[in-house]
Amino acid sequence: MSMLAPIDDELKLRVPQFFCCNCGEAQEIRPVATPLGIQRIARRRKGIAFQLELPYCRRCARSATRKPVGPITKWIIAGLVAVAIGMLALITPLRDVLGAFAFYATAAAVFAVVLGCYSLQKPKGTQTSYYQPVRVTEVERQPSGRVAALTLSFTHARYARSFASANAETISRGTLEVLGG
Repeated sequence: MSMLAPIDDELKLRVPQFFCCNCGEAQEIRPVATPLGIQRIARRRKGIAFQLELPYCRRCARSATRKPVGPITKWIIAGLVAVAIGMLALITPLRDVLGAFAFYATAAAVFAVVLGCYSLQKPKGTQTSYYQPVRVTEVERQPSGRVAALTLSFTHARYARSFASANAETISRGTLEVLGG
């Protein structure tokens, strides 16, 4: 069984619903709306955002809405939290003990903890991704704004093959490219 997902007026994709698109589990599968947005645009135009009703098992359903966080964003978040808590350390009794070094010690510890928390966000068990298991990697638009070509990248190789098979005609027209595994 597969569901038909409209991307725009002319492009509709078939989304297989046989097994979880993240871990491959075939039990307790249900479609979950997975919001997808563009990472890189072939022609510098307005981005694309749409949803695919991808199949997830109960354990992987939460990954449907987790957008990946890049390394620069992780460092910025860790730095901001570290500075904020480091400044709070300056108004605590810790300042009486360590002086101005209280800021540096607290900020360094908090920075390490925040980055450590990000490092714990890994796939569990047979999951292929802690984050969304499918991403839009490239979109080419026609002058009218319609999607001329779309590239989807899947973390689960078997699901990528299943998706490609269900959309073989769209791929042969050059409108869709499926990357996986």
